[in-house]
Order: sequence, then structure tokens, then C-alpha cells
Amino acid sequence: MKNLKTKLTAAALVVCFASSGLFANNLQLTNFAIVNQAAGTVSFTITWANSWRTLGVPLNNDAAWVFIKFRDCSVSDATEFTHGQINTTIGNHTFTNNGGFANVEPILRDGSAPGIDAATNNTGIMLRPDANGTGSINADVTLLLNNLPAAGTLDIRVYGIEMVFIPQGNYQLGDGDNVNCSFNSLSSTAPVTSANIGHTSYLVTGEGAITVYHWTGASTNISMNAGFPKGYNAFHIMKSLVSC
Repeated sequence: MKNLKTKLTAAALVVCFASSGLFANNLQLTNFAIVNQAAGTVSFTITWANSWRTLGVPLNNDAAWVFIKFRDCSVSDATEFTHGQINTTIGNHTFTNNGGFANVEPILRDGSAPGIDAATNNTGIMLRPDANGTGSINADVTLLLNNLPAAGTLDIRVYGIEMVFIPQGNYQLGDGDNVNCSFNSLSSTAPVTSANIGHTSYLVTGEGAITVYHWTGASTNISMNAGFPKGYNAFHIMKSLVSC
């Protein structure tokens, strides 16, 4: 059964003012700099503790979703930031290990292969350990942005979110124990008595169409077509809940 938990960490550095950092939990983004504004390159150091990448199949690992936003320093505080577009060629970026148990490498968000998601989904970069093991990550990263203004004074911010990779696989949908129904729960069959006996979870074995039962004091059928994501295919998820 897939067990999903999430965690948010962010770091922001402002270039047109004094550099500052907001660190939460163990993920930290420091030493932010514009390497070559005309060329569109920026750099930072990324660190986090208790990282892992498992041996064998299926692969499981943690990761960090990193994205960059910017705006001109002359605009008002109400002006929205522009999302940095990460260049999709891995060779246009550099990743240097500073002594962590592994370096970092970019991975597609579905975990299928090393790479950077194609436009228009290249609004960030997923970084994972590039070797099996456990320990701390400490790496210098230089990224090429396709849309960074070549001139002007910019307010640029870099953010990171702790992630976990969930491999493709079967899992139980719902919390049925064949005795009781939780309110708003899903099950494989409709409860067969007024005491809710017969409530069982649904085993998801693929992304094909399924029908489950929804309990709100009575059962109703819910049909999910093949295009509706059911959590069977591999994906990344935030490590912990978002909090203020």
C-alpha cells in the first residue's frame, strides 16, 4: 500500500535588496547568485539531511522540487512574479557535489528517467540523489533559464520543496476493515446492512476505469474513467503537509 506524507520547505533570496534566506526543516538553498544575467544563468547551493535512494527495484528516493521566480525591482509589490523557465537540456546545467553522500541529478516528475520536463512544464527542476545510499546532500547547482531578462535589476527568488518518489504499484484505496464505514470513505462494494457490514477497500491494480462506492450514510457509485489519475502510476509527492 502506498503511504503518502508531505512536507514544505522554501528558501527565498532577493537580489535587488540585501540577500536573505528563509529556511524550514532540513532543506536549505543558500549562496544564490546571478552568474551571467545576459546568458540567463543563476547558481545556488542546495543541502538537505537524511536523504535516501534505495537499492533494487522499485526505486524509491527523496528529492527536492526547485523553482525560481523573478520580477523587475522597479515594479510595485503588488506585481506578480514571473516563473523561471528551466532550459530542458541537462548539459546546459551543472551539478557539483560538495561532499554529500551523492551528487544531485534532475529527474522527470513522473520518475521515469533523468531529465527536465518539457515546456510548458519546465517551471522547475526535480533534483534527486544520483547514487544509492543514505546521508546528507550538499551540492552547487547552476541553472540556465530561458526567460531571464538580459538586462535590468531583478528581484529573484529561489524556492525548494522536499519531495518523495512513489514508485508505480498496486495499493488499497479506502480504509475498509469489513466492519465499519468511515464517513466519505471509498470501498469496493456497497455495505450490505444498516450496520455497514461488508465495507472493504478497493485494490487498485492499474490506471484503467474503475467503479467504487462512496459512503455518506448511504452508498453511491463513483465511476473513474481511465483518464482520471488513480495513484497507480509513479509520481512525486510533497514529503509533509504545507504549514504557515
